[in-house]
Amino acid sequence: MSDTVCFRLENDTSRESLSTVLFDALAEARGVEPSDLDLCVYHYVDPSALDGLFDSSTPGICRQGTISFPVETFQVTIAVETDGTAEVRVEPHSPVSEERSNPSVASANAP
Repeated sequence: MSDTVCFRLENDTSRESLSTVLFDALAEARGVEPSDLDLCVYHYVDPSALDGLFDSSTPGICRQGTISFPVETFQVTIAVETDGTAEVRVEPHSPVSEERSNPSVASANAP
């Protein structure tokens, strides 16, 4: 699938964890059921750390912020607002080639 997948979570104490929603979004982006996703999320982000980073279960403490990281051929962006609303966005992207990420390789390959 080549479209952007976006899940929005409202501030709700019964909502799923961000890591669970991330897993669901990655499965949808690949066009498979979550149970059929053959991807180890731990290779890209620690799900427990992600959940803890934006944990809003403590009364009076608002955690907000944005984190973005690559997962295979996708760019994942998770944004959490002060009211606890969260958005998990999975967008297709091309990995940076070795030539673009390492200028010495590009100049070494130049004629």
